[in-house]
Amino acid sequence: MLSNGPEEHSGEGKHLPSSFLEENNKNPSDPLDHDIQRRSTDYDQCPEVEDAGAGHTLVEILLAIKHAKSAGEDLSDYFHLLDTLLPPELLREAVRCMERGEVTVWSCQGTDAKFYLVRDHSRAQNSRTSSSRNQDCPKNGYLVMQRFCSCRTFQQGVLESDSDLTCIHEIAVHLAEALDCVKEQRVVSPEDFAQCLTAASADTHQLRRSFASNS
Repeated sequence: MLSNGPEEHSGEGKHLPSSFLEENNKNPSDPLDHDIQRRSTDYDQCPEVEDAGAGHTLVEILLAIKHAKSAGEDLSDYFHLLDTLLPPELLREAVRCMERGEVTVWSCQGTDAKFYLVRDHSRAQNSRTSSSRNQDCPKNGYLVMQRFCSCRTFQQGVLESDSDLTCIHEIAVHLAEALDCVKEQRVVSPEDFAQCLTAASADTHQLRRSFASNS
């Protein structure tokens, strides 16, 4: 339970053109809690990504979308770049996740620290990159931070085997921030922030154990 009661701000969803979706058909083995805490403070700082190549390019494009949106620039070129870098189904699932309002950001009063919880209600069954691999979503959602998500796709496909570039939840967070589609923004005291992050971290560890036992 949160003792002080968070401030809640609802984000009004903004949709990507449907034509965009239709026509465009590194490696810590077990990040510790202190690493999760560090990641929560620098999500928007865009530090250099350790592994070069596509992962670095993806982060740059996603942050460029946010900056271009703030500057009132046209975003179509950036979305076409995303379309060349990501599997089409993954990008579509991320857009749907954002449009369903499944992204919530938790911010710490007086600091830049934040983390995201992303619910996953989709169950696409025929795509390896979609949420069909993520059947264990915690009640409050997956924990998402700087190049990190607690879902199975990210934990196994990105961190362990390097077979995936990202997951729908990380992309949904960046798109929601860039397009002002974050469902809720909860600003809480440092004590409540630590409590909420600890709970989300505990869910992450539980998910890891579940993934390992089902591998």
